[in-house]
Amino acid sequence: MAYSAKVLVDSASRVGDRLRIGQFAIGFLLLSVITSLPEMLVAIFSVNEGVVGITLGDIFGSNVVNISFVTGLTLLIGRKKVTSVPLRDLAGVLYFSSLIPIILSIFKVWSRIAGLVLIAFFVLFSYLSIIKGQRLASSEKSSVKLRRDIIIIAMGAVGIVVGARLAVDTAASLADLLGVTQLAIGAKIVSVGTSLPELVVALQAARLGRYQMSLGTSVGSNLTNMTLILGTVFLLAPIQVNVQSLQLATTFVLIVTSTFWYFISRGTLGRIEGSILLAQYSLFLLIL
Repeated sequence: MAYSAKVLVDSASRVGDRLRIGQFAIGFLLLSVITSLPEMLVAIFSVNEGVVGITLGDIFGSNVVNISFVTGLTLLIGRKKVTSVPLRDLAGVLYFSSLIPIILSIFKVWSRIAGLVLIAFFVLFSYLSIIKGQRLASSEKSSVKLRRDIIIIAMGAVGIVVGARLAVDTAASLADLLGVTQLAIGAKIVSVGTSLPELVVALQAARLGRYQMSLGTSVGSNLTNMTLILGTVFLLAPIQVNVQSLQLATTFVLIVTSTFWYFISRGTLGRIEGSILLAQYSLFLLIL
């Protein structure tokens, strides 16, 4: 699944470059949705198998992994501090993402209406991002290359489908074998596997000095998880959820996003901030 996602992400990056979309926009609009395909497929397969707890754990766990582990590791191995990120947009997205678990905890009822609202938020954020992005009329030469990359993207998506299905089946069996909750398996194990695409693109972007693309991918993936994917789960499985069982996971989502938001508001991200985020992820693994 990670290899397929890498091929898919590389092709998507080339598409974004040919369209002259900024680094952050590529990460936020294009790569975040593509790298969230594993979470989406895990959600669909989990609902179909009747193991919704796995996908709920995966969604919240992936958000913790994306910010604390993926971004933390990227900052830790980076050679310079980041000071040129679009602070206002990034802070706004982080704030909205961190509020979603709190809202769900207050209402305690997850229904199709909630699912539609979350998906509507995803569409709204996507639209606002698109109209702020740059546009370029494609030439005859670039259109040929675009078609080739689209084919490669489709092939990579097939590999992700297969990998996601295996991840759900294995996680369900492991939960039964170890006698632990599906939520814990989803948050600790499945979330790491489905976050591998984000890790791959973040490390590659950092190696090339494209930190805005890396941050856009991580933050965009979190927003995608909390709106499009969680909304899809509600539409497919409109059930009441014991929010108390998700309290720890949602608390950690709020902690890591608030911490990252604070770092962003200071205008600088470096190795010290990366170390703090990684420490929070270690605490998440120990407590959950």
